[in-house]
Amino acid sequence: MESAAEKLRGLLLPLEDSSLVLPNSMVLHIMNKATVEPYADAPPWLLGAVSWQKRGVPTLLFEVAAGRRRAVVCATEPRLAIIKSLNYPDKIPCYALKMSATPHPVTLDEQNISTAESPKIGSPLVHSQVSVGGEPAEVPNLDALEQMLINQLGLFTQGDPASRRAQNP
Repeated sequence: MESAAEKLRGLLLPLEDSSLVLPNSMVLHIMNKATVEPYADAPPWLLGAVSWQKRGVPTLLFEVAAGRRRAVVCATEPRLAIIKSLNYPDKIPCYALKMSATPHPVTLDEQNISTAESPKIGSPLVHSQVSVGGEPAEVPNLDALEQMLINQLGLFTQGDPASRRAQNP
């Protein structure tokens, strides 16, 4: 019989061109309709900020940040996953990823997760490619993603507060 330590509960977060797999403990909240306030002069991968728990949460498009798409048409009220920051909780306690559909729970154990046979990583934001229950998915490199976000947000926080529309991480 498997012990609880050998199983991990996770979520598959559907994107426009793939799915990300994360442990449940990383996903703080799912927002089905969210209003994102854009940042002035932000790169295409950084949509802006969504209000959650009385703070502005930076919101991004993973597939654009990873360099797989130049731009994605974004719904006026996108579906978002609020992700807990691992490395910079004092600067950004959390951030949001735009999803293309409703995420679904998965159990991550050696029976239903395996490394992709011929991975084509192509981005420092992707740690690895896997198959979860027969579905292809990516394990994001959260260290690189959070560093990219911090580097970009530093540009906003150093400027004139009037030049920022939705900054309050």
